[in-house]
Amino acid sequence: MYKDTAEGIEKMLKPEPMVIIEQPVVSKSPGMSPGIQSQDEEVYQKLLKEYIFDKSEKVVSIILDPSMILKADLALFRLLSEKKMKGILLCVGRPAEFYIELLRSKGFNQDFLFYLDTLTFSSPRKQQEPHSSNISYKHVFYYQEKQNMKQIPHPSDFTAIDVAFTSTVEEFVCNKSGGELFLLIDGIASHQLYLKPSSLGAFVHTLVSKARNWNITTFLLLTDGIDPILISTIKTFSDKIIIL
Repeated sequence: MYKDTAEGIEKMLKPEPMVIIEQPVVSKSPGMSPGIQSQDEEVYQKLLKEYIFDKSEKVVSIILDPSMILKADLALFRLLSEKKMKGILLCVGRPAEFYIELLRSKGFNQDFLFYLDTLTFSSPRKQQEPHSSNISYKHVFYYQEKQNMKQIPHPSDFTAIDVAFTSTVEEFVCNKSGGELFLLIDGIASHQLYLKPSSLGAFVHTLVSKARNWNITTFLLLTDGIDPILISTIKTFSDKIIIL
């Protein structure tokens, strides 16, 4: 009985063999937390495969289902931040605050991104005309400026968008921020609520052409809800078309 008891105690005190479970190594990418790596991986990998950052491809149109827009946004932001690019997001479908909160929740460092927000500045531009030479024409007449953001009176105010875009690019250049620049036009489908497809197509072409002349890469998200003629027009001046 003693022997059995002794053996039992010895067995209890004997340590169990250690089992080592190898954890997958997750690489960190500039501008985001490790948790973002596992999210929307399929969309990200497809973009990574389809778009090789050819310097001759300055206008990239991405055709996708409306339900995939946010996944495509996040995948693009991840890809562009990893490439150490800085750029401008033209917000038409959703306000800038939406994207700021979204990227914050995903762990992105947003220093690489500047917002042109067409949805949160409600005062019509025509009511903002300066009556004194002492007033800044650019800031009062065209947009209001906040940290990392310019608020534009209305999505259909192409003049204000153009001025805000131009001044933002100038600021990037003057600050010598380094790295390549990009322009992401998000919400073209929503833009159709304010303008005819022909007018919208002409504006997008003008903005994209200006970006091209400044060596800025433009990304256009095109969904099924966009007028077929407008999509056809945009395809004519796109250097690369990706279907997600």
